[in-house]
Amino acid sequence: MRDFMEQNRGIVQTTPAEGRFVPIRRRHRLWRWIKQARDDPSARRARRVILMLLLLWVINAFDLVFTLLAVRTDRFEEANPIAAPLLDNPGLLVTFKVLAVLFASIIILKFRRRLLTEIGCWGLCLTYTLVSACWWLYHQ
Repeated sequence: MRDFMEQNRGIVQTTPAEGRFVPIRRRHRLWRWIKQARDDPSARRARRVILMLLLLWVINAFDLVFTLLAVRTDRFEEANPIAAPLLDNPGLLVTFKVLAVLFASIIILKFRRRLLTEIGCWGLCLTYTLVSACWWLYHQ
């Protein structure tokens, strides 16, 4: 079967440690991405921006969960004027939050090699980390 796959596709290789089939192209892309990020400052910046973007998704999920938990209390007031009317419907709030972060992520990914994008991502990470710290203190 392996011979058939290699002849027809030319992209399958068995890894020595696990003895399973792994697409060569996928491994080469990842390796090329890591190697390029070592050599090219622009690629290093792009890698940092992508990693910060992943962190922002995690922190935004954290923010969304704590927002939904805080809605149940009477003393919570949403400061975001766009999200405030959506607090009554959690499904709409989740949809709004996911779409907003997705839209911002697309813009950030498009300009990930620029210095201003990296500076903006650092600022966003700092801001959302502070927001998360406020949530943590709020719920204790």
